[in-house]
Amino acid sequence: MKNFKEREIMKLEELALFMGGSLQVRLDTTSWEDARDYILYNQQHHQLDGYEVIEEEVIDSRTVTTDREVTLLEEGDLLFSLLSGKAVLVRAEHAGLLYTQNYIKIEPIAKLDKAFLLYLINESSAIRRQFYQSLQGSEVMKYTVKQLKSLQLGALPPLDSQQKLGKIYLDGLALRQKRQAYAQGDFLRLTYLLKEVYSHE
Repeated sequence: MKNFKEREIMKLEELALFMGGSLQVRLDTTSWEDARDYILYNQQHHQLDGYEVIEEEVIDSRTVTTDREVTLLEEGDLLFSLLSGKAVLVRAEHAGLLYTQNYIKIEPIAKLDKAFLLYLINESSAIRRQFYQSLQGSEVMKYTVKQLKSLQLGALPPLDSQQKLGKIYLDGLALRQKRQAYAQGDFLRLTYLLKEVYSHE
């Protein structure tokens, strides 16, 4: 798997298309007859899609009513958050949600597997270093589409190897989530028992 042919360094913009989300300020309504309600995709949804365990019991599911053309998510979309600098693959339960300008959908057009690209964006030390360097000196710690497009990727393995590596990464994320959820459940049970013994409230 390691013996793949070396290729020249390429920018991500040469290997993928980028689709920004709907601008929230333009999600007004001009005709109530044609208006529809949409659930806004947010960072809680993004964390769940990234196999993170969140503490909030209730997910923020704010809606917007508009007759404008909007950007909606589909299952399996590779979505990058300009707020956190992390990418996820959208789960089935979040398909149909409206994503805003805080998120960028990435669609590979070359021989680049989505799950493998997900791994590179989130875990590659070379890519994280590029992000860090581009954010230095910024007053607002927010990622940009320009930074994302300018990411330089080194030699890529063959597509079948990418797919195997991507699957291993997704399986690892799912396993980590199960372990974190179990540990969090243990901690909550422990704190409940402590409160039964002594309550300072």
